[in-house]
Amino acid sequence: MLVAIITIIYLVLLFGISAYAQKKQNETVARGGKGNFLMAGKNLPMILVAVLTAGGSIGGSNTTGLAQLVQTAGISSIWYGFASALGLIFLGIVGAKRMRRLGYSTNAEMVADYCGGPSRYLMVVGQLIIILGVACLQYVTGGAMLASMFPGVISYEAGLVISAVAFGFVCLVGGLLGTSLANLINVVVIYIGFIVCGIVAVVQYGGWDALMSGMDVVAQTQSTTAGGSWMSLTGGLGIGVCLSYLVSEPGNRITTQSNTMAVAAAKTEKAARNGIVLGALLCLPIAVISIIIGLVAKVNFPDVPSAQAMATVIMALPSSVSALGMAGLWAATVSTGVALLMSSVQLICYDILVPFKKGKVESDSIAAKKKQQNETRIVLFILVIITMFLAFKATGMIATIITVLCITPAFFWMMISFLYFPKLIKKRSALITQAVAYIFFFIWLFIPSVKAAIPNAIYVEWPLCTVVWFLCAALDKEPIDEVIPKSQRKLSADIAQDD
Repeated sequence: MLVAIITIIYLVLLFGISAYAQKKQNETVARGGKGNFLMAGKNLPMILVAVLTAGGSIGGSNTTGLAQLVQTAGISSIWYGFASALGLIFLGIVGAKRMRRLGYSTNAEMVADYCGGPSRYLMVVGQLIIILGVACLQYVTGGAMLASMFPGVISYEAGLVISAVAFGFVCLVGGLLGTSLANLINVVVIYIGFIVCGIVAVVQYGGWDALMSGMDVVAQTQSTTAGGSWMSLTGGLGIGVCLSYLVSEPGNRITTQSNTMAVAAAKTEKAARNGIVLGALLCLPIAVISIIIGLVAKVNFPDVPSAQAMATVIMALPSSVSALGMAGLWAATVSTGVALLMSSVQLICYDILVPFKKGKVESDSIAAKKKQQNETRIVLFILVIITMFLAFKATGMIATIITVLCITPAFFWMMISFLYFPKLIKKRSALITQAVAYIFFFIWLFIPSVKAAIPNAIYVEWPLCTVVWFLCAALDKEPIDEVIPKSQRKLSADIAQDD
């Protein structure tokens, strides 16, 4: 009963805040304001940038995923969570202010200005595949979570549909403003649930000393993935894997559209930088608590499948505590899901629909703005249906789809050069580097011997994309045309200004 009450209150808050966001947007449009649905008027304060970033990053991978990793790697699993946060800090310090100053709403918009349309579409395809694949996982996780919270009442399939409806409602009704406000609620729910569950779980099973003694017993009978100590900061995963997390995450975070979305929607450059850094810091305590809960599972529930480690510990706590914990877990999936859906519709609208409409004169009337909002909502609705179908029918494909993440080193060199080293950019740099990244990815994916020799394509993609990018800089004799940043010009067909 308590779980149901907490879940209903949570959903009412989410839906209510989305309706409030819609009301505020309609009032702004009525006063002649612009850019509300997709970009929140590019007026988000630092705190909403922070929760939009944190909510989009915590998700299942930095909660249940970390607890699962602890079952084979011990506390060295924390490097996955730390690397994610460090990647966001890198984005905040290195990229956020400059990205906000340039005025682009997506990274692919910037690519189009510097390197042309084909390069833009290659980037959009890769980013959409990654975003929609991870969004599908949030549906799957949300469905499993609700089925665990309401056994015998809500099936996995029904839970998946409920999760999809919740994600879709927040985005369809509230747009980016509603999504950021919803993530303010989500982050609060996550923090309350995880802090309470982390403390109670340790106390319930004998305290910290008992937990450490239990890990000593585990060490006598089991070894970690890399053979090192369960309580070593690097031994469980191995230094190589830990370093791979640290090396790959900066490139991933600075090119992820959900993070670019938070930067672009910030009210000021300072709000963008500080919001991203604060969002990164908000992720760290949740990662640490997830590791602790994973340790509790390893000691007290050794026979439970690793994927169920966190849920098993939380469900074994007193009902009032477990209700808060499960609500926190579901909030983690919702917070990531809504951020991913909004970022995917931005890519489609800004980088597919806007170029398609180029040259068409759009009316600036209130009726025209509402029409454009409705067109955006139709795109969003279609995306919800597609991702829900994939979550139902193609779960086995999703893990393969997400491996496309390994091509992000190509995106990284593009972004760093756009922001800091424009002289390195040649006309075909982005096109060639992305093409090489895709070609190697497909070779790795479909040739078993290559996949067996290289466990993760990212190990090759980083040096490969680096070499190709600098070879293009040295050998391509055709420079890019002079680029006037978007913030310094007026685009008549830009729905960021008109919706």
